[in-house]
Amino acid sequence: MSGKSLVVEPSIPGSFEIYDNLVGTFTNSPKFDWHVTNLENYVGLSQEIAPARKIGEANIFSSGKGNGLYGIPGDFTPHSRFVRATFLNQFSDPVDDDKAIELIFHVLDSFDIPKGVVVSGDNHKVQFTQYTSAYDLKEKALYVHLYDNRQIQMLSLEKVTEPTRFQIISEQQVAKMTPLK
Repeated sequence: MSGKSLVVEPSIPGSFEIYDNLVGTFTNSPKFDWHVTNLENYVGLSQEIAPARKIGEANIFSSGKGNGLYGIPGDFTPHSRFVRATFLNQFSDPVDDDKAIELIFHVLDSFDIPKGVVVSGDNHKVQFTQYTSAYDLKEKALYVHLYDNRQIQMLSLEKVTEPTRFQIISEQQVAKMTPLK
């Protein structure tokens, strides 16, 4: 697998626009090329903690961990999610294949919308992250965790050849810790 990706958008009536995805991130509206251009507003972001500076005669110290990402958008709009996903992906330490699913869920958890934080319309319909999923194309597997059960569950698609129903555990699974001896 090359790791390359394409974005196929139905943004032309009756047709699609296809983009090489050179940043490795995508989201919904607006169009993909707009999101890539918008990244120009964030080229100053860094994973480095900003060093102290002398301003006049005063020593001004860093405000704390993560301040290299100061200014990264944190709301739930597609624009903000695209920027956050791009830089989290860019700055995360590379991992071996056996740790890739753990990493992708750490990144995707940055986009969870808790119940009640986003409501729409006059009826205040609650929008929230019902589930988060990731696919392993090499192993032909789907990984998912639910709003009500954060444990990652895996479904092997290797031998699935026809429509099949699978049980998913919706109740939160909590493992009890035992003392070390």
